Amino acid sequence: SVPAGGMRNEQPARRNASITSSTSSGCASAAAASWSSRVARALSCVASGRLVEAREGVQEALSGLEKRPQAEWRTFALCVLPVLADATGDPADAELAEQAAAEATRLAQDSNNVVMTIHARSAMALATLVRGRLDESMVVIEDALADVRRRGGSWDEAELLVTLARAQ
Repeated sequence: SVPAGGMRNEQPARRNASITSSTSSGCASAAAASWSSRVARALSCVASGRLVEAREGVQEALSGLEKRPQAEWRTFALCVLPVLADATGDPADAELAEQAAAEATRLAQDSNNVVMTIHARSAMALATLVRGRLDESMVVIEDALADVRRRGGSWDEAELLVTLARAQ
């Protein structure tokens, strides 16, 4: 299981809690909006180079999702960790990101959410790329792309193609 927040943090005390693997719902819509906004903000922070702030946002979202699990949002939050690891270039972040991507894939598959399964596989492709396993990354990407195209496209297709180009 990935440590709470999934990534190493400058504040080691935050690493003590573990991510649970519950797939049950029961999350109030206001809480879901809060988690989704934290995840979206984390992604924008990664893009703008504010990596500490991005890490904190993901940690807050995952911590909240531990208390009130919702598989889809947890999957989405876990998928941010490979993006963050790619930005930091830290091998320890990359290892945790791969664990997060594996958990995200399992959660998405367990909840039968096709869109999130493809998104989690895209995160796994990036995580394996960041870890330097290019051939494995390409296999994950090609399988995910086949699923995307069979289903008529997905918002993850462009991201998969970029990761594929980097792996080649």
